[in-house]
Amino acid sequence: MSAFLLMVLTAKVSVAQDSKRASAEAMEIALDEGTSPESPADLYPVRDSFYDLSGVLTSTTKVFTMSQYGTYANYPEINDNREWGQHALRWKQNVAAMPQYVAPSFAPAISVWPGDAAIVNTLEATSFYNASGALSDPPGGWTEVDLPLASEGALYAALAMYWWGSPTYLNFPYSDFNNGDFARLAVIERMSVTVSGTTPIQDLCGWSAGPNSAQTATATSCATNQVFTIDWVEVSLWDDIIVSTGSSSPCINGACFQEHIVLSGTEFAYFYGVGTSGSKVLVSDPPSSRAAKTATAMAQAMAPGLVLDAGEEGYLWPEEAVLFAE
Repeated sequence: MSAFLLMVLTAKVSVAQDSKRASAEAMEIALDEGTSPESPADLYPVRDSFYDLSGVLTSTTKVFTMSQYGTYANYPEINDNREWGQHALRWKQNVAAMPQYVAPSFAPAISVWPGDAAIVNTLEATSFYNASGALSDPPGGWTEVDLPLASEGALYAALAMYWWGSPTYLNFPYSDFNNGDFARLAVIERMSVTVSGTTPIQDLCGWSAGPNSAQTATATSCATNQVFTIDWVEVSLWDDIIVSTGSSSPCINGACFQEHIVLSGTEFAYFYGVGTSGSKVLVSDPPSSRAAKTATAMAQAMAPGLVLDAGEEGYLWPEEAVLFAE
């Protein structure tokens, strides 16, 4: 990272310090109350904004969202049985507009393991029926990638939402000691990415050209010459019924599927890194395995431009590294 960009970050942190503290206080209040803000931007208004040396905001923010974003907790197989595979199949039913879905008796649950994507693909091929009543396998296929770094995983999930509208499933040992909420895994639903300058990240870093392997060089150049960060990540979580101790144990208030939890970039990175030792399986729904490989390569190429500092359990984003050091 160039000396000029480091100067920009230093000036930005100085200008935004008071607002950061206010945002952190708002985040703590929301988490204590067990609620999520109406708009994540309200919770983190300037945490990862970029300012030039005169204090003028010069950044562009893009929010990426999975298609068919909404409520899935009313399905008992998703909430009570904590089967993330059923969430994936319900999502595919919605996105593919399949008129009839026969839920399997069991789908991958509790944790994301290597080989689970193949199981979900098999279930998908035998669970949907078209308007004529014939068995129908929707396009696309669940695919696993291995990205042990939080920076790579976050960027891959953003690409999966931008290119395919796909959610991303992963092991995510989240804990909130204020309400006894302890999770095992998560689905990434939305994410805010801010880049320095006036060009959004999808145009600046070659995403808008589609999953083309030739764009990897553009992504590498982007990571070298730009500053970009994760403002917040929105996930839904499956509780770990073994340790959760809510008022309606085994899950918080009787719900094992906690929807739409907003985390700062650092919070996401921390929990992403817990228990990770050189391997981290992420499952998404690209149109092909080749497209997934391209997204993986681009995420890995861009990751050095996102991460500023590394902690023992995960990776910290620029402003957060300063905030945590205070």
